[in-house]
Amino acid sequence: GGEMDGDGESGSGPDIGSDRAVLAASWSGAGRLARDRTVRRLILAQWLPSGFMAGAEGLVVSYAGQRGFAAGTYSLLLACGPSGMLLGDLIVGRLLRPALREALVVPLAVWLGLPLLGLAASPPAPVCALLLLASSTGFSYAIGLQRPFLDALPVDNQGQAFGLVSSGLMTLQGIGPVLVGTVAGLVGTGPAMALAGGATVVTAGWMGSWLLRR
Repeated sequence: GGEMDGDGESGSGPDIGSDRAVLAASWSGAGRLARDRTVRRLILAQWLPSGFMAGAEGLVVSYAGQRGFAAGTYSLLLACGPSGMLLGDLIVGRLLRPALREALVVPLAVWLGLPLLGLAASPPAPVCALLLLASSTGFSYAIGLQRPFLDALPVDNQGQAFGLVSSGLMTLQGIGPVLVGTVAGLVGTGPAMALAGGATVVTAGWMGSWLLRR
């Protein structure tokens, strides 16, 4: 019995030590990435607009309901987001040269948020659909960040950096609707969606303050 306990302890020891080593390496790598100002900025540039826009998209059904739109309009408005993203990715990712994609990062990020400002004016349903469709094409701004982001990364941290971006995006896509929904409870869905768009435009301005100097 004592040998089995001893074997069990000796077998689990390396596993625990290995897990701790992996965790320590992960934290060390994340800290290294966070301390690099260029990498930190490029990560935030990918995170923040998506978080704001996820918050706005989470209010689409509520917005349509408060505006009294017909039931069939809900699915149309919800379809505008993914349709616009696909259209933007096809145009920017397939038709534009890499240098032009990078030059358009800031304008596309502005365009991502700008159309949402119009929702505060309570336009008719077809105009709302066009605004949502136009806005979501701006998600293609992120394509132009891929090469600068890769170039800024240490070779041994590239996988972790892309994992960090992905996990951060998923986290913000959960937090964004909660935060923007809270704002909507205070000011209404249209103004809250417009504020999310405005925050995206402000973020684009911040991006321009350092991207355009590269």
